[in-house]
Amino acid sequence: MKKFIKNIFIFIFILLLCCAAIQLLVSWHIKGKSIYGQDNFHIIKNQDNRLIFLGSSRCIRHFDPKFFQESLGISSVNLGVNGHSNLTMPMLRLKYYLHYNKTPQFAILNFDPISTYGSYNIDDNENLIEKNYYSRYAFLPADDDTMIFNYFHFNLAEKYIPLYALLRYRTIFDAINLKGGNDLLVYGYKKNTRHWNPARNPADTAHFFSTYTTFIRDKDSIINHLTYFNDYCKSNKIKLIIVQSPVFRSIYDKRSFNLMKTICHDLGILFIDTNEDSIINDASNFSDANHLNATGVPKMLNIVVKDTAFLNLIHHPAN
Repeated sequence: MKKFIKNIFIFIFILLLCCAAIQLLVSWHIKGKSIYGQDNFHIIKNQDNRLIFLGSSRCIRHFDPKFFQESLGISSVNLGVNGHSNLTMPMLRLKYYLHYNKTPQFAILNFDPISTYGSYNIDDNENLIEKNYYSRYAFLPADDDTMIFNYFHFNLAEKYIPLYALLRYRTIFDAINLKGGNDLLVYGYKKNTRHWNPARNPADTAHFFSTYTTFIRDKDSIINHLTYFNDYCKSNKIKLIIVQSPVFRSIYDKRSFNLMKTICHDLGILFIDTNEDSIINDASNFSDANHLNATGVPKMLNIVVKDTAFLNLIHHPAN
């Protein structure tokens, strides 16, 4: 019996040793690289950008840094995260970015009635969408990677057992071939050339209008969280700008989208709404009901870069 138990411990030790060796090799292989595109926290370092973009998929798919560079000569970076429409993730990305990069002058937050307010505290986040994309940060997180660890609520086993997180979230093969997230890595945003056909794939209008009802109901909480976010930007001498991306006409609700304009006016935040008829009435601008494609993105960004208040802020930031 003692020999059997001894053999078990020897087997476990050898297994852990092999896992540790593979973990070290994988960690070395992905160091300074991205597996999925959005797992780029550790890559964006030592940069000097005047402008950063924050938000959910409507940020990461709609804000092309190259467009701002060519139009206004402004260096920028897209920090959007797919699936995380709450304000907690933009706060995480902002804090992480500020730790490793020069403080930007401006931050554009893509926030609208499709968004939610989330939590003030990163550790209290309940949104775990695409958690597997960030499992690379689970094992022995270093420095501010602990913020990512806490946001996604990785556990102690994932933190201390080598290879466990990569295997549990089925990330290891993606980490080896490194073929994901090419659009974000190449273009600086998730470029989408797909043209949506609303006749074949109609929008789930009930879902969106239910979201808008919740947004209106939670108005006071949204104001409180936006105030907190804006105050954090002010404390770091960053000017916050809020931009609403277009949605297709079938899911556009004027009352909800106008509410953001009122909120931003009351909070003294520069607000730009890009839901113009020329965009929202034309399905060829969209990849689905609430995401633009490569045709629609330049049209939206043209509205932003030609906005008088925006241009005045960019050219005269001290005013």
